[in-house]
Amino acid sequence: MKDLIMDALAKLIEAHKGAKKFICNLEFSTAVEDIKNLLTSSNTLMESLTFYYEYESAAVYKLSDYIDLLKYLLERFESFDIDDADEIEYLYDQGIGMLETSLTVIKRTERIHDDGEFLTKVYRPKKADEIGIRSHNSAKYKTAIVLQGPIKKEDDFTYESVKLYKALYPECEIIVSTWKSEGDQKERFESLGAIVLLNEPPEKPGYANCAYQTVSSIEGIRKARELGCVRVCKTRTDQRFHTPNLFFYMEKLLDQFPIKIETTQKKRLIAISTTTLSFRVYNTCDMFIYGEIDDVENYFDCPLDTRDWGKDSNVEWINAEQFGRLRFAEAWFVSYYLEKLGFELKFTLEDSDYYRNELFIIVDGSTIDLLWQKYNDDEYKDREYNSSGYDHGGGIGRVSFLEWLSCQ
Repeated sequence: MKDLIMDALAKLIEAHKGAKKFICNLEFSTAVEDIKNLLTSSNTLMESLTFYYEYESAAVYKLSDYIDLLKYLLERFESFDIDDADEIEYLYDQGIGMLETSLTVIKRTERIHDDGEFLTKVYRPKKADEIGIRSHNSAKYKTAIVLQGPIKKEDDFTYESVKLYKALYPECEIIVSTWKSEGDQKERFESLGAIVLLNEPPEKPGYANCAYQTVSSIEGIRKARELGCVRVCKTRTDQRFHTPNLFFYMEKLLDQFPIKIETTQKKRLIAISTTTLSFRVYNTCDMFIYGEIDDVENYFDCPLDTRDWGKDSNVEWINAEQFGRLRFAEAWFVSYYLEKLGFELKFTLEDSDYYRNELFIIVDGSTIDLLWQKYNDDEYKDREYNSSGYDHGGGIGRVSFLEWLSCQ
């Protein structure tokens, strides 16, 4: 089926390119017909993609973005709401990029590479007992590692992650903050020396499960406080990091980069480059957060997202500012946190960059040797070589430690 999907995507790309002349020349009647045809084809393709990948692929999200773009263009043409041909051409070219990215993701997922790409691989043992590296420098401050989320049972992933952390960071408290439905796993994890919290899930998950993350994170962090921890690392049950001496290194970073602006935040928060994107407002990665326990607790102690995304998610084409104002995903935590600190948000990329550079430290996902297989096995899902990646709106724009450091 994947071959049929790739063939259909390739044909859709050609059809999109072929319709550019009429659409970008603002030939209204022909443009409307062409956009409707493209919508029909892309919706049919979306059905196949979601059936094959069950939404667990960036290819699905890129095609979804493309469909939203077509709907936006159709609305503009049908209402004759066009006064700038250059804007239409720019948006149309963005659509080509979305389709091509979707096709590239599928090829990489299926490990299809042509002679135009180099391919490297990373092998990591599944079992903690097969990993012989150990830390030689312990954390100076009492630290907790909070793994939040549902237990990932495939390959005993979460269990082996806890086992690895107990060996790599023996001085740390390990807290698994999960759900009541995982009660049958409690004794296994406690046998490793971990603390297991079985939380009641909120009524609604929130956009991208933000409400779930809020509850499981804050309960784990508060348990760390009860245990007398001074520092905490919030991570996920479906991710694993392998770097020895990690928290000794994190402490050094906080010492090296004190906060320079007036704020009640005690120390900077350390986040990773994975999903810290430059073209989205307040989009600092929330999957791995390390810092003073007061700051991390304050960060995740936010309102629950009670919006019903199953019924009220008619969100069409949005720009960087709208992403922040709607508080999507990462922006939910960052925006509420900044407001709690007393800052008045402008919801601009410049404002977002300012607070990211002043209150956070961004380290590369490779620094913690992150393993995350949620969408595919591509180690660097967001890395692009055919665009700058740093100009807002260009490339994927993952913010690296290098880029963060250049702003200090």
